[in-house]
Amino acid sequence: MSKALTMLGFKPYHMKDNLSYHDSNTWRKIMDTGASVNDNIMAKRGYTASLDWPASYFWEQQMEENPSAKIVLTTRTPESWVRSVMFTVFSDYCPARGWPFWFFMWSLFGLHYEMEKKFFAPDKWCLKDPEALKRGFIRHNEKVVNTVPKERLLVYPVGSGWEPLCTFLDVPIPDVPYPRSNSKADILQKFKFFYYLCALFNLSLAFSFCMLGYFFATGTEIPTTLGSILKVAYGLIALGLALHYTTPYWFPIMMGDNKTKKL
Repeated sequence: MSKALTMLGFKPYHMKDNLSYHDSNTWRKIMDTGASVNDNIMAKRGYTASLDWPASYFWEQQMEENPSAKIVLTTRTPESWVRSVMFTVFSDYCPARGWPFWFFMWSLFGLHYEMEKKFFAPDKWCLKDPEALKRGFIRHNEKVVNTVPKERLLVYPVGSGWEPLCTFLDVPIPDVPYPRSNSKADILQKFKFFYYLCALFNLSLAFSFCMLGYFFATGTEIPTTLGSILKVAYGLIALGLALHYTTPYWFPIMMGDNKTKKL
């Protein structure tokens, strides 16, 4: 949907943009204080559409702040949605479940934890409870349908293509196929990259501390070979830190965007 909206001339705000601009603290302020989404995020950077989390969590507030805005509710069967999220963002490979990314990006994951608790209430929030996830999905869709005025809402089954979307948004239908991206397999492959990077970082950190602690405690000299191994470990630690602090430059490309973001 993000690529489709871009092709139609809109500038959509996506999860990638939240990560690229490190906006999680701003979204947290909006959630806690009711501050304006437009003033703090959307209009401030010239966005004309929003989707994915955390932006879609605030759909009611954005609808009120933008009286002429239209809402597209993408739908699928609850069972297919649950399978999809449990295979990707709620899987064990998700970066949210791995140190050091969890530590470095605690503001993002803390924000999502609070949003997801409220989203799935009154069920106890649990990533591994398919029935609770299914009920939360159904409640959300029903609330959108019952809240948004019919003239402002498009219920869009995933895979419907250009025609219903373009007709609703009153824009010409492009003479190209509707874009397809972010399949479950693609997302999982990207997540596995972070997962194994986290594993390398953790092993390097643990090995370095253990070895340095041992030689410091015993007062013995570090052998040349071990010193070389420690240098490699330090390099992996430095790589993990560098990847975190350069997220705005490489993350959009990693997630399929064709350009990087500026801080």
